[in-house]
Amino acid sequence: MPTKRASGELAAGEVILELKGVYKLYRTSDRHALSNVSLTLRRGEFVSIMGPSGSGKTTLLGLVAGYDDPSAGEVAVMGQAMHELGDRQRSLLRAHDLGVVTQSYNLLARLTVEENVLVRLGPVGIRGKEAQRRAAEALDAVDLPRALWQRYPEEISGGEQQRVAFARALVAEPSLILADEPTGNLDTVTGTRLLDLLRRLNIERQTAVLMVTHDNYAATYGHRTVHMRDGAIESDISAAGVAL
Repeated sequence: MPTKRASGELAAGEVILELKGVYKLYRTSDRHALSNVSLTLRRGEFVSIMGPSGSGKTTLLGLVAGYDDPSAGEVAVMGQAMHELGDRQRSLLRAHDLGVVTQSYNLLARLTVEENVLVRLGPVGIRGKEAQRRAAEALDAVDLPRALWQRYPEEISGGEQQRVAFARALVAEPSLILADEPTGNLDTVTGTRLLDLLRRLNIERQTAVLMVTHDNYAATYGHRTVHMRDGAIESDISAAGVAL
């Protein structure tokens, strides 16, 4: 895919994402889902997040994507404080700069596989033949057979839906990919291919990646592995084994 940079492009090494003293307390619980979380991610970094269920990993991704707000602290993406952005501004930021892969896939049931990827390009002004070319390239990149492109989400398997969600996330060439267990429903070969694709995007385009995973092997693709427990960061270890 051709390299694209949004108008909010940051130079190599500059901060893509910053969390400062972030807390998240849900009204239905007296326990913090996140507690004093601070994390910085620079352009070209690949960070894996690990931890047991309930440690706050998915909550953290939701705050970064702007789906929710912290109870305290600040989340800044591409230099913009999320709490200062309205719903429309957050949507535009997601459209131009974020690629999000959730565990639930969030595919649109009334759209075909191809249309689910194409719909991601409308908000960034890419339509027609160029949109079709990019969608085809993204679906090919995740190894989804062309025979499935005109099917609807309910007509394909969970693993295939996961690959469609992955293609949709990368098709607009975002600055930051947020991936929540992106290989969870995939066989080993397909999962490794998608991890290789993430690594290639990270190296060739300097796309920043923040990936939640329970898979120790998948975590090794990161430059750093952040371990979370009970809503807090327990450790931040470089690939060389150095605590940061």
